[in-house]
Amino acid sequence: MNAENFKLKIASYDTLTLYLTKREEIKDENGSSSRRIPRSDLDFQKIREHLLQIDADILAIQNLRNEAEALNILSEDYSCFVNKRSTQSHREIGICWKKNKFSISNIQIHKADIPPFFKAQYNQERFVELQIPIGKSYYSFWSVYLYKDKERRIDQLYLLNNLLRKNKNFFVLGNFNDPLYSAHFPGKLFQKDFQFLTQDFT
Repeated sequence: MNAENFKLKIASYDTLTLYLTKREEIKDENGSSSRRIPRSDLDFQKIREHLLQIDADILAIQNLRNEAEALNILSEDYSCFVNKRSTQSHREIGICWKKNKFSISNIQIHKADIPPFFKAQYNQERFVELQIPIGKSYYSFWSVYLYKDKERRIDQLYLLNNLLRKNKNFFVLGNFNDPLYSAHFPGKLFQKDFQFLTQDFT
């Protein structure tokens, strides 16, 4: 980064580990069906301690319902933004940041319903972008969730690549549902100067 002596720690976390699952669906107090059972307070505390040890300045999150779920496992030092939809989906994505460290420039939700090559049933996909000024430049941090289904994931990657072409300084974080180093990951969909870096904190 251009800013002198500026250090930044980024990480990604899939909150699916916050839940136990059942074969049959259960209904919550609002009548919404789900196969997820919230973990105990002790489990949440362990996850919170794990994330505190990572101590990320920016944390991309996936598979959650709202900001409250994210803040439940983070310290008071963080602010969060979670993409909200009208459905009772657990596959929301969001991004959190240390509120005393950054001056947030902008947060955008990028929809996948613009490119004509997308199929109608995929038009609700979202990517969350957080823009932060660092030094004299702006940096974008993206939180993404890619599907396990190969065809659907490739559609998402086409959209993501087109969006990233408009950016110069960016980091893409999230659950790619396919190792970036695997032979099956379609990295050729991205521009030539796109670099893949992985680090497992689990």
